[in-house]
Amino acid sequence: MMQSRTTDLMRYFNPESTASEEEGIVSISDILYKHEEDIYRLEKILKNMLYSFDKILIKIDEMSNTIESIKREVSELREKLEEQERVMFVREISFEEAKKLAEEYIKNKEDDYIDPLEIAEALQIPYEQAHEIFLALIKEGKLKLEG
Repeated sequence: MMQSRTTDLMRYFNPESTASEEEGIVSISDILYKHEEDIYRLEKILKNMLYSFDKILIKIDEMSNTIESIKREVSELREKLEEQERVMFVREISFEEAKKLAEEYIKNKEDDYIDPLEIAEALQIPYEQAHEIFLALIKEGKLKLEG
């Protein structure tokens, strides 16, 4: 049975083997010698595959670095956008109506410092109108300057 496996193996590697070779006279080194060129080609293919694999790994690493860089840039841009001026929608209302709304707004603020920009943003009125209201409320003693 052992000889049968050896014979099968030898026929696999060398289909042109003779009867004496099948009897086990040819050694494994003889078979390897006959297939040395195939082994060399396989070795060359494997080396090329490893080289290609290394190149792919380097590309993946570069791409990963690029992705991280893009993530940092997006984060920085997001922070800058948050710091930028906000768009404010302004409604047009009369000075008297805006002044009444401002008086109600500052009642809830008691000891907090209030400036014209805060009034403009809270009431959604133009800054110029909020500034006029701010000065009028100071004149009337309803709003105090900090200090």
